[in-house]
Parts: sequence; structure tokens; C-alpha cells
Amino acid sequence: MILRFGGPRAGNYLMSAGIEQNTLSRVSETPPQTIAPQSIFESYSVDNEVNRLRAESELSPAERTFYLKENLLSYFEEFAAQIKVKKLSGHVRPDGSLYMQGTNVSDMYKRSALMQGQNSREWYEMQGMETILASLSSGEQDRAVWFSAPKIADYGFAFYFAADDYIHELGGRPIREMAIRYDDQLDSGGKTRYLYNSIQDTLCPNNPHLQANSYEDYLLNPLLFRNSQDAENLLFKHIGIDAADVQFSEQFRSELLPLVKEWVNEYTHIVERLRDSGLSPGDDYYDMLKTQAELYFGAMFNTAEVVSRRMQSKNDEKDNAYYDMMRKVDLTDSRLTQEVAQWMWGYQNVHTAIKNGSSCPSIESWNPIGQTNDSFISQMSSGGSLTDSMELSMSSIGKKDKNKLHCTCPWCNKKVWAEIKNKKITCPKCKVSGTYNC
Repeated sequence: MILRFGGPRAGNYLMSAGIEQNTLSRVSETPPQTIAPQSIFESYSVDNEVNRLRAESELSPAERTFYLKENLLSYFEEFAAQIKVKKLSGHVRPDGSLYMQGTNVSDMYKRSALMQGQNSREWYEMQGMETILASLSSGEQDRAVWFSAPKIADYGFAFYFAADDYIHELGGRPIREMAIRYDDQLDSGGKTRYLYNSIQDTLCPNNPHLQANSYEDYLLNPLLFRNSQDAENLLFKHIGIDAADVQFSEQFRSELLPLVKEWVNEYTHIVERLRDSGLSPGDDYYDMLKTQAELYFGAMFNTAEVVSRRMQSKNDEKDNAYYDMMRKVDLTDSRLTQEVAQWMWGYQNVHTAIKNGSSCPSIESWNPIGQTNDSFISQMSSGGSLTDSMELSMSSIGKKDKNKLHCTCPWCNKKVWAEIKNKKITCPKCKVSGTYNC
């Protein structure tokens, strides 16, 4: 298919909105900045997506589509909406098993629990995770909070799980996990106890009341509830963090997806064709399909920026007109799918769209869902506990502690975030400490 720029049908929508067609090609001059504006294709590569799908041959077609979609949304969250929340992403099947990129994570943490034995931390983690997944997979609840009390330093973690509706083609419910860090005293654990009881009383009032006192109590008894308009606000208010990014992320997705759904479908279909072609960049057919994929990607990015600006009340009349057009146009009409994408591609210059530079050094390294999931699976494969692996793989929300060092422990040879305190460095995995004078 040959790409055509412009066309009467999409133009009619814009003219009715009061926008002249000759304004579409205008790109406002960008004021001088410390970091030069970058193209969206300096931080995102269709080739990378194709190569990743080829490498992960064990994924089903539905799983490939799911992870392509998640990667798109994560990119738009970070670069269009400036949301800096990292997540683990997977799906839970009806039997309660958790899968991430074709890997049965449930088998991994069950194996760890078996190796460490009954009454080990890994055993309690397995029991708690089984409770969460059983509830989310059945549809009984769609949200969970799981507390990991302080282990070797003055902070704990609340792991937040959100499940979406069941997708037949995927064979499960999409699930997202986030790590929320909060301050607490290692010796007393009073903040963890307060948070657990407060959230239990507020969001789970019908559950049997538990007086949790030990880390085993918290791991064995996650808090399960159904989401509502106020549930997440109450949850984050109790934890005492600025969770605007989390809430904005969820709202941003719900606003954006209906507008770009057909483009997501077209994009994933093209990437699948590239994967199956066996061809490489430089081949005429490969390059033609890649150009089409980039067209849809650019159109989605520009739409994402319009949605983000509207949500932050930073929009102008032109944004409003394009947003109204996107809500009215029927992109399921194959005659309009590509034509409107061409209009949205031209809405702003995608080659100077990243105004503050990319937070990633090159397109080779950007793959948020892949990298976060890969890190988690790698930690689990190397014998890490479930909660430790979740903490290490995600950029946690909340207060950061500068007194940590990402390193390979010389005693247990595991990659960990070691704790530095009073000139001592402690491994969270094997609990061995040593002198630290750096």
C-alpha cells in the first residue's frame, strides 16, 4: 500500500471543526533548550519490536499483541504524558497462574518455596500470592494490596495489583503491579501496622479483621477489594504518597485507548507481518511496512500528547478541535483509518516531539515492559524471593533512599540493592554485612 498524505474525508472533519488544512503542516518553532528536541524514533524502534517478537517465539499471537500494546502505552505514558511509573505487566489465567511474556511465574515462586521449605519467607510469599491470584482470576476482586514489612532498613513496600476484564484471546485477565515504598521503623513496624489496619477498615470492612504483627501475617493476608472511584484515592491517601502519577496513568490510558484502538490494531498487525516476513531493514517490502507502522505510531503519539494536554488543562483550541474530530471519526472505516492517521502524523513534527530529550541513551535500550519484566524474571530465576524480585525490578513510587547500592553481593553472588548504613553495607538476600568506606 502506498502512503498518501492528505485527503478529502479527514479534511471535511477538520474543516467542520474550523481548522484550515494549510495549518496542519505548521510546526511552531521550539525555543532554545539545554537538551535539543529529539525524534520519537530516537527512543522507539519498530525494528526492536520486530526483533523482540522473533526472539520470544514461545509467545502466543494473543500474548504478542498484548505486550506490543503494553509497550506502546508505556511509551506514550513516559514521553507524551511524562508519567514516570514503572510496572510489571502480565496476565492471570483462570487457574490462578501468572504469566509474563510466556513465562509461568507461578511455577518459579512455587519452586523457590519448595527449595526453601515450609515456614520460610518464600513459603509465606507463595501462600499470599496464591490468595491474590485466586481472587483476581475468579473476578471476585480486581484490586489487591500486599505489604512487605521492613526487613533490613527503615522502610517497607506495599505492592499494588490491578486486574482488567478477562480477554478471551489472551486466555486471562491483564494484570499490572506497582511497588509503593513508605518509611517505617525496622524495630517497631508501627507504620506498616497502621497502614494495614487503616486500609483494611476502609476498603475491606466486610473481611474478618486481622491484627497483623509479623511479616508472616502481612505476607499471608493480602488486602483484596473491588476498585471504585474513591478506592484508589483512599488507598494512596492512607499510604501518604503523592500518587498523582499512578492515577493519571490509569486515567490517561482510559482516555487514550478508545481514540487510537484501531491504530493499535493496525500497528500490531504490521509488526506481526514484519516478524513473519523473515526480512531485514533495507528490503523494499520490509521498509514499506515499517514506514506504515511508523505512520500509525506517530499518529498515536500526537494523539496521546493532545489527550495529556487536555487532562492537564494545557490544551488550546486546535487541541480541542482535533480531540473532537478523533471522538467523532469512525476509524473502523478502512477508508479513514490511514487517512486520519496521516492528519494526526502532521499535527506536530514527530521528529522534534521529545522536547526534554529521552531518558534512555538509545533506542536499543528502550523497552519498558520488556526490561521490567525481564529484570523480574531474571531475579526469580536466580533464586530471588518474590517480593525482593518485585522490589528490584520496578522503580518504586514514593520516597527514594540514597543509601543504597545496586551491586553483586560478594557473599551470595546475587544482584541486589544493598543497604548502606553506619559505614556498613548489608545484602538483603543473605543478610550478611561488611564494612563500607566509599
